[in-house]
Amino acid sequence: NKFYDIHETLAMRDADGEEPEIIFIASRGRGIGKSFSISKYLFEEIFLQKNKKFVLFCRNKLELGAVAQGIFGSMLSLLHPDYTISETIQMKGVFSNIYVESGNGDDKKKELAGFVIPMTSASQIKRVSSYFSEAEIGFFDEIIPDDGHYANNEIDAFLSIVTSVARGGGESR
Repeated sequence: NKFYDIHETLAMRDADGEEPEIIFIASRGRGIGKSFSISKYLFEEIFLQKNKKFVLFCRNKLELGAVAQGIFGSMLSLLHPDYTISETIQMKGVFSNIYVESGNGDDKKKELAGFVIPMTSASQIKRVSSYFSEAEIGFFDEIIPDDGHYANNEIDAFLSIVTSVARGGGESR
């Protein structure tokens, strides 16, 4: 297959044979379908099949409102044209709710599908962590920025957010 398939990566295990908590995918190849495969997986298998939520990570609060469309837009238009995705910014820019809409008129349905969380919101997310308890998986696209500009203490912020969010269903990080 000439396109990337996230299932191969998700099937991998760490040195102890365990499922890894965090997976990094690095590739010089652009346009091989990494984001497409992951958005398809999140939408079809996490949201539609499991009825679970997901988290999209981004670097800063200025990105809120456009992340979900940027990740899911082309996949939805190609594979699921009856669905649309949108974001509603919450807590004055601390995070966004991601909504998926389908149907028309009286049959129109709008469901919460997940969240967008910027690295710069780590301390605020800690205080509202139970809000994200239904999230099953997260995705941070373009973790290595082309411009070389990372958020302050980005790795610590990322790990703090993961710890805050990874608490649902009686589980913890």
